[in-house]
Amino acid sequence: SAAVGVPLDTAVGVSGAKGERAELRGSIELDSIRAAAAERAREHFGTDATAELIQQQVDEFIEAFKEEEKSLASGAPQETDWARDFASLRVGDGDEQQWGTEFEAAEKAREEDSWAKEFESGHQSWGDEFTSLEGGEFVDSFDEELRAYLGKDPNETDYEFAENNPYVGDPQALQLAEKFLQTGDLIQAVLALEAVV
Repeated sequence: SAAVGVPLDTAVGVSGAKGERAELRGSIELDSIRAAAAERAREHFGTDATAELIQQQVDEFIEAFKEEEKSLASGAPQETDWARDFASLRVGDGDEQQWGTEFEAAEKAREEDSWAKEFESGHQSWGDEFTSLEGGEFVDSFDEELRAYLGKDPNETDYEFAENNPYVGDPQALQLAEKFLQTGDLIQAVLALEAVV
């Protein structure tokens, strides 16, 4: 191909014949069309497309472009029936399976990577949360909730013993408390247990 900024006569060389200039001009034009087609194919197929797929698409486009150029140059009537053109386009026998396999592999890799990153970040935040709560905040929070529910501090003892307890000093107070519990006399059982304490 010719150097940028070099006149075509110089790039062609000694003869400067019209045919050679036209051929060089066509080659330069074809290279720029090929580059533009490759860029469009990359935009269309995205980052998951392989270099082989892009090259195949560009080659097919260039071939169709050359056929159109020949058709226009020879003055032959142009095909305007798009349905016929579309129906005539055929993907090679192995290409469908290859494309499907490539797409599936790329999709699976992307999903696995995405899932792994999501799990990793979620796992860390869960672990951090548990560690911060376990270190004392959880216990303090639980105690506050329990106190609010019960209405007092669980460490406080506001129990008032009976002043006139007939079982105080009785060595049989524990056995009496058990006997009262079995018979269902809870008041006497409590008094006997108070005497034991």
